Amino acid sequence: MASLLETQPLRKPAQVRGEAALLSLGLPSREQDQLKAYLGAAPDPDAAIHYLLGLKQHSKEALERLAHSPSGLQHFVTVASYSRFLSEEILQNPQWLDEVPAMNRLLTASEYKKRLGKFLKDPAPAAGVQ
Repeated sequence: MASLLETQPLRKPAQVRGEAALLSLGLPSREQDQLKAYLGAAPDPDAAIHYLLGLKQHSKEALERLAHSPSGLQHFVTVASYSRFLSEEILQNPQWLDEVPAMNRLLTASEYKKRLGKFLKDPAPAAGVQ
């Protein structure tokens, strides 16, 4: 991972190199190679590494599932590079990552109807509404 980080323009090189070292511990070489490629294309590799390390600290199992997903790791790097808000929400709700592989699949009308029905029966309470 270090060779990639030496060629990437980073905002906080020392911090990111430290986080990358912690992130790469226990990550198989195949996943490290994939991650290097995704970070090389990321608009904000600093943020992506920061949130990947955060995910590892909050839910190591979620990171492992993500690393073994064909496109999950790439999607997370993209989200972490573009949105601090979404990245923070994923850290709080790592189970959302389990739905990432299904994002590329089209839903049928009956699936939309089922999801809408479920949502209407049990909507999340609106903040501040009593």
